[in-house]
Amino acid sequence: MNFVRHTVLNRTTHIFLFTTVCIFSLSGTVSSQESYNFSMTLKNRILSITAQDADIKNILSEISDITGISVSYPKYINKKVTTRLTKVPLPEALKSLLRGMNYTVIYSYLEKKDRFKVSEIYVLPEYSRRSAVRTKSKFSNTERRIQSYERRIRFLTERMEKLEPDSPRRRTYERRLRNYQNRLDRLRQNH
Repeated sequence: MNFVRHTVLNRTTHIFLFTTVCIFSLSGTVSSQESYNFSMTLKNRILSITAQDADIKNILSEISDITGISVSYPKYINKKVTTRLTKVPLPEALKSLLRGMNYTVIYSYLEKKDRFKVSEIYVLPEYSRRSAVRTKSKFSNTERRIQSYERRIRFLTERMEKLEPDSPRRRTYERRLRNYQNRLDRLRQNH
């Protein structure tokens, strides 16, 4: 009886040890794959960071975890950071890390300490130039200006038809109309 109990305990112990070793070895490989290429310390709102081609998303997430600051950024943000900051105040460090990006830092006032504290960071999406490139390829700048003056002339002509012949507003529209027509003629000559 003791022999059976001892054998069952040995098997249970072996299974437990094997499972524990497997879990620790797997967790070791996961952490080595998640190497973030930076180290950071924050003490009394003073930040020290060393980063070598580190993803800005990982750095911002770490700052959020350490400080409790709410950080929001687009999913597709793709910026690598290489920097070494030593004992820099948090707002200045954020300014350095987010250089060249669209971002907003929101501060909250601490009445007890009579100072402001960073409470939120929003990294905004980059301006997309695709729409501007499409318009440039479709029309040149001069063609767009010509179309604009043609629209203005049509609009003023329609408005003038509704006005009395001697009204002051009609005279103003006539002056504008002559001005637009002259500009349109010059653009067409140069184009």
